[in-house]
Amino acid sequence: MAVEKKYITSEDLKKHNKPGDLWISIQGKVYDVSEWVKRHPGGEVAIANVADAFIAYHPGTAWKNLDPLFTGYHLEDYAVSDVSKDYYRLAAEFSKLGLFDKKGHVAVAALFSLVICNISRCSPRANDWFEKQTRGTVDISCPSWMDWFHGGLQFQLEHHLFPRLPRCQLRKVSLLVQDLCKKQNLPYRSYSFVEANVWTIKTLRAVAVQVRDLANPVPKNMVWEAVHTHG
Repeated sequence: MAVEKKYITSEDLKKHNKPGDLWISIQGKVYDVSEWVKRHPGGEVAIANVADAFIAYHPGTAWKNLDPLFTGYHLEDYAVSDVSKDYYRLAAEFSKLGLFDKKGHVAVAALFSLVICNISRCSPRANDWFEKQTRGTVDISCPSWMDWFHGGLQFQLEHHLFPRLPRCQLRKVSLLVQDLCKKQNLPYRSYSFVEANVWTIKTLRAVAVQVRDLANPVPKNMVWEAVHTHG
């Protein structure tokens, strides 16, 4: 006999956002991570703020850790965007080709990208992982012979989208990411080293200006918005 699914809304999910009562949603299923967050290898901040990056930062073997945390609820208003569908297809293709590292990574870089994204945009407009990264990340354009000097990290967007990809694969997948951005009408920023630094400095300056006045009411204070973002 089939078990009838139980549902909660996104608004109900937001009520469980405190220490000791922390729920997250991954692909429409709701998990209680109140205790798990204390021993999460990536730390509490990552699991609380970038839950939608689970697929990007974890190997397939990590899914078994979620099963005991399942609350029995599904997200009522969950829907997979076209952007996410294309992103998942790319990730699945890379996995089949054996391009990913076996281990997961801590989502510190991704969290910083969310902060920059939210500050540089007023308020966060992206609803999925792929779009969040395109709106807050800048690549550095350079010839292939300079890849060694950059350590592969000039492909910041590709690195954030697929953090388990070895650096030597980032240039290869960049064309696929560019095609997906073009298809979904999303920005793909690739600047020179000087231009990228100018963009970063301007963004950090905007952060500094707002930090000087933390008394600004929301939503004017983008620092508050960045710290309290959720996906």
